[in-house]
Amino acid sequence: MKDYYPSCKALITNLKLTNQEFRIYQYLCSQYNLRKHEPFVRIVNIAGFFQISIATVKEILSRLAELEQDQKKLLTVNFNGTYLEFEMPYYKSFLENLGFKKNNLAAGFKNVQNKLKELNSQADTKIYLFPKLDQFDLSEALRDMPDEDFDKIKPSQLRFPWVYYDEKTRRTNTQ
Repeated sequence: MKDYYPSCKALITNLKLTNQEFRIYQYLCSQYNLRKHEPFVRIVNIAGFFQISIATVKEILSRLAELEQDQKKLLTVNFNGTYLEFEMPYYKSFLENLGFKKNNLAAGFKNVQNKLKELNSQADTKIYLFPKLDQFDLSEALRDMPDEDFDKIKPSQLRFPWVYYDEKTRRTNTQ
């Protein structure tokens, strides 16, 4: 189960996380126990994995504890007298929205599989020009194409639209 963990892309756009904060939060998500809905946080492991000091890890964890997404904290830290207890309320609600229930992973994986099938079926319905070419072969094909034919193509007709823009830039620079 350590190779797969759901991740929320909304955190990237909504929160102003530094690169290291985001990497540590993703690490915490990867260590989250999906079956028990409990985080597994060891400060020493985080410091060793990222090759940073324990003090730096504590600073980053305290920063993550201050942040909220959808009125839920990313991380909560409680001291119970002998050790620190961590909770991840936002990640827990994110998992529950995906269908991952405590002690029932099957429903969550089934929902994720259905969503992936839905996304794949949407992607397969669009018909592209040059559908069998990868981005490098497409770049060569566009480079060899006459200007009249190239001007008829729209970026939305290609599977890799950035290749079109790169070729268009190359053609304007060489003229």
